[in-house]
Amino acid sequence: MTTSIIDQLPTLLVFVAGTLLAAAAATGLHALILPRLPHDLLEQHNPVSGVIMTVIGTLYAVVLGFAVVVVWQQFNTAADLSNSEADALADVYRLSSGLPEPKRGKIRLTIRAYADSVLYREWPEMNHEGRSDPHTQQLALAVAHEVDGIQPATPAATNLQAAALSALVIFLDSRRDRLTYLDSRIPAVLWYALIAGGLTTLGFTFLFGLRSTRLQLLMTAGLAGMIAMSLIAINELDSPLEGDTHVQPTAWQLFEAQIGQIR
Repeated sequence: MTTSIIDQLPTLLVFVAGTLLAAAAATGLHALILPRLPHDLLEQHNPVSGVIMTVIGTLYAVVLGFAVVVVWQQFNTAADLSNSEADALADVYRLSSGLPEPKRGKIRLTIRAYADSVLYREWPEMNHEGRSDPHTQQLALAVAHEVDGIQPATPAATNLQAAALSALVIFLDSRRDRLTYLDSRIPAVLWYALIAGGLTTLGFTFLFGLRSTRLQLLMTAGLAGMIAMSLIAINELDSPLEGDTHVQPTAWQLFEAQIGQIR
């Protein structure tokens, strides 16, 4: 998946520009339509319109809230997977201290190369291109090959290999699961519901008759801006490894900083 130009823009800029554009578009459209609507007729139906608006707004708020919770949870899950991947690899690195040379050196050298590749190749590539790095994947397989190739000669070495293989499974599973978050998780049908629901909710503001045109347009602008901000937040969090708002490789940075202290 390749990230779009919008995903690469600073989040604050997208929020401000998107909110202002939505508010301006809605206000401009309402200002064009308002003179063509009979004010007295709209004002007479304000009580009924208010009840319907409450029902529609509540239903839309439920769908919107559900979408926000889903993307926030998946953002946290992607971060947890990255941490689990780094922690498991650190365990393999630490367990290798019980191995004789040259096996210990080969495993540690491969792990160091993988950690560097994740930080300086794969993470930027995920962020800007929305895809994983093939070279980093090959290094992950190389780590697995080196650990699988341990030939224990003593019961202690057998236990060490078992622990290393257990950590290796967690490492590979976490990496694979992390990469699944390169694809958007919210299905298109939910996006259709969010957009259609937002337009419907916003459209109902056109059916109210207020004595102050300025106040009515201000209410329309405020509602349009809030809907736009919510949709932008959902879009930013929907791809937790891409764009300006993405999971940070903090666990990998700590691993790289501390790897020299592991004997």
